[in-house]
Amino acid sequence: MYLLWAKLHKPSFFEKFCGFWCRTPQQMRRFIGIILNAKYRVEKDHKDIGVLIPLDDEEPKPLMTKALRRYFNVLRSNEKNIKNVENYLYGTMQNLFGVWWNKQAAREYAAKHPEEQNTDNGRSWN
Repeated sequence: MYLLWAKLHKPSFFEKFCGFWCRTPQQMRRFIGIILNAKYRVEKDHKDIGVLIPLDDEEPKPLMTKALRRYFNVLRSNEKNIKNVENYLYGTMQNLFGVWWNKQAAREYAAKHPEEQNTDNGRSWN
């Protein structure tokens, strides 16, 4: 029955990506749960300004890939002496989602207010 399900089931971005590092379905579930909790936390912290982070958007996927590769490289090298790898993953993803959303908001603001661009001697936020 599982083989039939596996053939019919199209894996999500997270399942494909996490499959590189997770050895069991339980590890994958925990890993994806931590990422989603970080996403929900950023949205909850900024719900008053309407933060929504779409995971099916193509733009954050390469950023997530890069962040997760850095995360695993830090764990492998043990250069930062991480004591709680789950907390470190949560913080990494929360930071990623916050930075991504801020860049999106800055782009939207710049598109709505083109007269304010480049008024500070050539410096720009984007």
